Amino acid sequence: MKRFALAVALSLCATHVGAQDVSSGSSFKYGSSGGSVYSNYGSTVFVRGSYAFSGRIAGVSGSVDAPGGAVGIRWPLRRSGRSTIGVETELFYLRDSESALLAGSPVNASAWGLTGLVGFRWDLKTDVGVNPFMSVGIGPSYQRAKGDVSGVTFSVDDFTFAYSGRAGATIDLSDRLALETAYRYLGTSQAGTPGVHAGEIGLNLNF
Repeated sequence: MKRFALAVALSLCATHVGAQDVSSGSSFKYGSSGGSVYSNYGSTVFVRGSYAFSGRIAGVSGSVDAPGGAVGIRWPLRRSGRSTIGVETELFYLRDSESALLAGSPVNASAWGLTGLVGFRWDLKTDVGVNPFMSVGIGPSYQRAKGDVSGVTFSVDDFTFAYSGRAGATIDLSDRLALETAYRYLGTSQAGTPGVHAGEIGLNLNF
């Protein structure tokens, strides 16, 4: 009986030591000293405010004054040193209204666009907490314009293909929260339609 108890004790001790060896040799550490077990998965949700200062939305062109915004999520694909390549999906919205003269007649028009984008993003982590990034994305876009010309109303709907490029920087506020500022260019497959140039600011939440 004593021999059996001794064998069980030695077996349990070996199992415990082996488990410690495996955990200490693992490249993944789930969680951190201060938070969630999801903190090392690297996903990020974000919300952004946007202001378009030039371009065209659904046929309304010129020096636009178009507020908007975006929400989305990002997942890491590959990390190498301080660089991270990830996949980003977002839903981007813009709205604009303009007044102009067409053949001597006043025209009041408004337009909005809703675009779904999927693309890739590159981030560079720095020691000072200001981290540059670049991203590209493509996806479908629905645009709607309506207006009034000398008392005659009109409405135009369009479904097109859109592409986007962004560049900017994130500023670390904490381990999980960051402020983001960026410039965005949004173009579409519509013939003869210039792209939209916008400035953006938002928040990223890592989990």
